Amino acid sequence: MIGMLKDTRGIALLTLMIIMSVILIILSLLFNMVIQERLMTNDYTDRKQAYYIAEAAADQAINTFIEFINDLHDDNTYVTFTTSTENIKVNINNPGDYANSFQYKLDNGTDSAGNPRYDMEKKFRDALGTNDISIQYTGFSGCDSNGYLHDYDDESARAYGTLTINIEATYRGEVYPYQLRLRFCRHGAVYEYKGEGEW
Repeated sequence: MIGMLKDTRGIALLTLMIIMSVILIILSLLFNMVIQERLMTNDYTDRKQAYYIAEAAADQAINTFIEFINDLHDDNTYVTFTTSTENIKVNINNPGDYANSFQYKLDNGTDSAGNPRYDMEKKFRDALGTNDISIQYTGFSGCDSNGYLHDYDDESARAYGTLTINIEATYRGEVYPYQLRLRFCRHGAVYEYKGEGEW
């Protein structure tokens, strides 16, 4: 009888150790799943925030472009008119007159002296409580070889009538690429298309 009790105690101890090991394994798997879920949620939240920052940067570019085009009705400095109604164009990033270009107006340096991109970054940093935010206008394409965007109504220069701006917004290491396309017409209308796909 005593021998049977010793064997039972040994089996009970072994059974208890196996049950505890299984419980520890299950708990560690659950803990790992919770951690992974939390990381995925943070990544999703950061990516979504980067998207909203990119969307705001696109809206800022649209507003700046509208102001830029509207200013042309008051001052013809940035517009080249020919004798005909054709060939109306605006300076997007002409190297010879960059200080008067749309690109310069949108992104003219690293201080807040009238720089829309810098001002917007600062507002996001203050609102979100982090310095890990950046907005970059990484590409301006669709202009002619001299950096001019042509009136979209001008059939002869239709190939240079759509400006494409690539935007990269970064929030806590998550980068969101965004694309914006802009057109203008001689009567002052501005058209925009945000995102990928056909106009």
